[in-house]
Amino acid sequence: MFAAKFGPRHKCSCSTESWEIRTSLSARSPLGQPDRYVGLFGEFSYNPTKWRPSVPFEDQLKAFQELIDEGKVRYIGVSNETSYGVMEFVHAAKVNGLPKIVSIQNSYSLIVRCRFEVDLVEVCHPNNCNIGLLAYSPLAGGVLTGKYLDANSDITKKSRLNLFPGYMERYNGSLAKEATNEYVKLAKKHGLTPVQLALGFVRDRPFTASTIIGATTMDQLKENIDAFTSAPRPLPQEVLDGIEDLFKRYKDPAIL
Repeated sequence: MFAAKFGPRHKCSCSTESWEIRTSLSARSPLGQPDRYVGLFGEFSYNPTKWRPSVPFEDQLKAFQELIDEGKVRYIGVSNETSYGVMEFVHAAKVNGLPKIVSIQNSYSLIVRCRFEVDLVEVCHPNNCNIGLLAYSPLAGGVLTGKYLDANSDITKKSRLNLFPGYMERYNGSLAKEATNEYVKLAKKHGLTPVQLALGFVRDRPFTASTIIGATTMDQLKENIDAFTSAPRPLPQEVLDGIEDLFKRYKDPAIL
């Protein structure tokens, strides 16, 4: 995968994170985020007053068609996209014979579920548009590990949400912490680590094509990888029932 989030703008002015491709071949190129205004990163609703002109969907796909023709890209995907955006890309591709998006890279975790589950899951269903979710922030910036629950611990003080004030603050609000504390208790109740619970949940969702993990240390990377292999597959039904009970109490606490 070639992550389209670095480098200067070039011929693909189709995203606020456009890039110049410097590799000879890319398996998949996702658009960093929509060029148009979309409520993201803590915004719960669409604000029509923030609408702005943007590059037409057809033009974006035409730019990627050129890259595919040049052998630099095989498949394309979108990121931080809405059901409206996905359907516009699908329609533009179908009507104009342009490449179809095959993936959507959106935030998804135990504390960020509604935006995908409410309507994107229907759009992306195999019987509809057949687009796989590449779930990022499955640990909600590390919050779902439980390490931020003790504000005085050395680990917490050296973690990025505290080293960089304001960074991913949506994950570290009081309600998100309250929900996280309950998920940590649920994990321990069933003999799982918080990481196993969080990553196992995202891994087992029927619409998840892959999960994007991040780590700043080798120990974190090992813990993430081990969670995928050691957590029961699928998670036991009693664990899933517990997750759903908590979800009813804490619906997307990272946004509220």
